[in-house]
Amino acid sequence: MAANVVVHVVWNTQAENIPDALIQSVIQQMDQDFNAENPDLASVRPAFVNMIGNPDIRFCLAQVDPWGDPTNGITRTFTTATWFDPNWQPHAMKSPPLGISAWDPSKYLNIWVCDINGGSWGIVSGYTYLPTGGMAGSPNDGLVIDYQHGMTLTTRTATHEAGHYFGLRHTFDGNSCFSDDGIADTPNTDSPTWSCGNSNLQKCGTLTQFENFLDYAPCLSMFTTQQCTYMNGVLNGLRASLLTATGCGLSTAMPEHGTPGIRIFPNPTQDLLVVEGLGPGTVHLNYYDALGRSVMKELATGPVHRSDLTNLPAGGYLLSILEQDRRVVMPLIVSDR
Repeated sequence: MAANVVVHVVWNTQAENIPDALIQSVIQQMDQDFNAENPDLASVRPAFVNMIGNPDIRFCLAQVDPWGDPTNGITRTFTTATWFDPNWQPHAMKSPPLGISAWDPSKYLNIWVCDINGGSWGIVSGYTYLPTGGMAGSPNDGLVIDYQHGMTLTTRTATHEAGHYFGLRHTFDGNSCFSDDGIADTPNTDSPTWSCGNSNLQKCGTLTQFENFLDYAPCLSMFTTQQCTYMNGVLNGLRASLLTATGCGLSTAMPEHGTPGIRIFPNPTQDLLVVEGLGPGTVHLNYYDALGRSVMKELATGPVHRSDLTNLPAGGYLLSILEQDRRVVMPLIVSDR
C-alpha cells in the first residue's frame, strides 16, 4: 500500500527554504519506518522484540500533480509571515495569503514545512490532527513540520506525525496510568519519555516502551503489531481514497516499470531506453528532470520506440507519454556510466 506525498515548503528566510535532498531523505526514512526496514530497529530491547509490527505502508513523493502534470512532489511558497504560531495560527500556512492550499487531501498526504517556533520559548517539532470529526480529506488535513527542529533524521517527527495521521494516539495519552491509547500491546505510561538512558525505566508499574514512535524519546524505532493493525484499519477506512490515487514517486531501486499496455526497459538504464506498447499515430515523449524541467522531447511512431539517453546526466527522471486518448507518466532512473 502506498501513499502519495507532497511537501509544501512555506518559507520566509533562505534557511527555511530547505533543499530537496533533505526532504527526500526524510521521506525515505519515513518509508523505512513504516515498513520495518529502519536499521535502528535492531536496538529495540528484548522485552519488546516480539511486539514489533510492520505497517506495510509506502510513502513516496508524488510524480504527478492534481492537474496531471509531472512534479517532484515539492512546492515552494514565499510567505511574509516570519513564523506560524501553532496555538493561534495552526492552519495559516495551509492557504493563501500566507501559505499554499493542500493538494487534494483525499489523494495526497500533504506536509507543510515552515517555521512553527519563531520567538517562542518551547520547541515544537510538528503537529497533526487525528482523522476524526471530519478532518480526513478536509483542507486542513495533513502534517505540519518545523523546518529546523522537525526536518532532521534523528527526531523522527515525520514518522511520529504520520502515526497520528493514521489514527494513533501518544502512548502516554491522557498522562495517567488510568488512561490509555487504546492499543493493547503498548504498555501504559503516564508521561512522555525524553531519554533512553535507563533501559529499565518503569512507569505505571511496567517497563516503559520508549522505543515506540508515538513517544518522545530520542531512540524511536518501532510500531507495535496492534498499532499497525489499527493504522491499516484507518487506511482501508477513513483514508481508503489514498489507495486509489496514482502518481507515486521515484524509486532508487526500480525494476522494469510498466503500466497497462506500456512498458519501459531497462530501468535503471545508462544510455538506451525502449518504450514498448505504444498506440497508433504520433506519440509525444517528454523527459522531465527532478526539478520538473523538460530536458528532452521526442516524437514516436509505431508500437516500439528507442530513446538515446546518452546526453542525460545520471539521476531520476519522469517520462511523460502523450497519446491520442491517454497520458502516462512513468518514473525512470539513469544510472552512472
